Amino acid sequence: MNDTFTDKLSDGSIIHVRPINRSDVERERAFVDGLSPESKHFRFLGGIGHLSESQLLRFCDIDLKHEMAFVALAKGKAGETQVGVARYVADPDNDEAEIAISVADKFAGKGLDKLLLDHLIKYARDFGVTRLYSVELAANAGIKKLMRESGFRSARDPADATQLIYSLELSS
Repeated sequence: MNDTFTDKLSDGSIIHVRPINRSDVERERAFVDGLSPESKHFRFLGGIGHLSESQLLRFCDIDLKHEMAFVALAKGKAGETQVGVARYVADPDNDEAEIAISVADKFAGKGLDKLLLDHLIKYARDFGVTRLYSVELAANAGIKKLMRESGFRSARDPADATQLIYSLELSS
């Protein structure tokens, strides 16, 4: 899949969205390293500050059969910079898929998270995924708002009271 979408954010910024690929390793590294400590905490549930080489390769070399990741790119003086990513990893039957979304701090509040999530939902639906879910820290107000606006239901994680599980049933 080599489709690239061009979208406009609420501030007028032009963003290119396309599937991630193996050549994005350095972009992904720079993107994650550039996230604020709070954004990293919310994205990785407090567990990661810097991605290893193997994690970066894993995140960029995806199996299009059971996973997808869309990167958002913005043009700058030094070329295109990654400013967001939304991904899912499905179970072996492609019934359920866990999602994750990250947006560069300077692009927060401009609708990029919703744009990426919408691309991910459409792709998942087209590939027969019937349910998307995400495990998030309950303190993450941004994700709470995004998920509510996108029709996800939320429930407390029975294994961890500091987390919420968001889910969205996809219908054909």
